[in-house]
Amino acid sequence: NRFYSEGYTTAKQVAINCDKKSVEPYLVAYARFFEHDLVIPRLCNYFLSQDHLHHHLDAIFLQLATEEEIEESNREAKYWLWDVLSGEFRVDRGSQMLQYAGILKDVRG
Repeated sequence: NRFYSEGYTTAKQVAINCDKKSVEPYLVAYARFFEHDLVIPRLCNYFLSQDHLHHHLDAIFLQLATEEEIEESNREAKYWLWDVLSGEFRVDRGSQMLQYAGILKDVRG
């Protein structure tokens, strides 16, 4: 790594002394892992796959969804989060659930 070969031994030194243009592509690639469209489905699917966490999402779902949505979803969060016909994850609903739980902060303006 050329930053460490230049004598910088800490991340702070690298950040202060590096050429911003040279690290920009790496930072942009790293930031993609934290985009809503990628993070929200992964978090929700993880919670749904864990028996000890799944019921928490179901409880939140019952608080957020309308009566009609609850009945249409068989009273289960997974059917509310996923569009069964298209197979698409509903990021807006996942975001709503994770914000309600205090796990996700809405940073989009």
